[in-house]
Amino acid sequence: DGGELLHAFIGKSPGFGCCFVQLAGRKEVLVASEDMEAAAGARTEDNKRVLSAEHWYDLEILRFKRDDAIEFAIKKGHATVRVQQVLPGKGPVEIQPAAKSEAQKSEGKSTGKTEDKKDDPKKAEGPKPIWWITEPEGGPASPPACAEIINCASELCARGYADDVKPAEYGLEQPAARLRIQLRDGTAFKLVLGKLFPDFGILQVEGRPEILK
Repeated sequence: DGGELLHAFIGKSPGFGCCFVQLAGRKEVLVASEDMEAAAGARTEDNKRVLSAEHWYDLEILRFKRDDAIEFAIKKGHATVRVQQVLPGKGPVEIQPAAKSEAQKSEGKSTGKTEDKKDDPKKAEGPKPIWWITEPEGGPASPPACAEIINCASELCARGYADDVKPAEYGLEQPAARLRIQLRDGTAFKLVLGKLFPDFGILQVEGRPEILK
């Protein structure tokens, strides 16, 4: 409604996890039992209070459900390793597009087609997919190695934007590696890893302008 929610002056901290606070237009000085400095977006760095836009950036790169990943491929130079979720005796797990539209659902109802919910749930589950190397040669993949990649990518966040790195040093034209992840619904992510510095690497998601650390 346009009304002001809070206007306060935040002072020094008389102890751990608290600070002096004075509300605008009030004479009383209070001791807040919360870390109001952090709540106001400021941070203490080298005994100085710093308010930086960098602390407000959304640094989330990727977020998806781990079980939705059905394939990934890593390319380094001319070498490529491709790993897929495979159903034993049937082949790779197929892409399943998003749920049917309302028109398709109505069409299914009009023809009298309904799902049989009385099927044996164990029978309906079928064999569980496993990770299988399909390139350069076929063979079983290491579940822990695959889980490490998928777990990392499913909640991937950047350290920050590479604004302080010169574009000539990005190293994206001849990347250190490329990673492609395919999800069950058809969504695919392509990550390009550029130059590797001592404390970070340059990363870009294909199709997005941001250059990240």
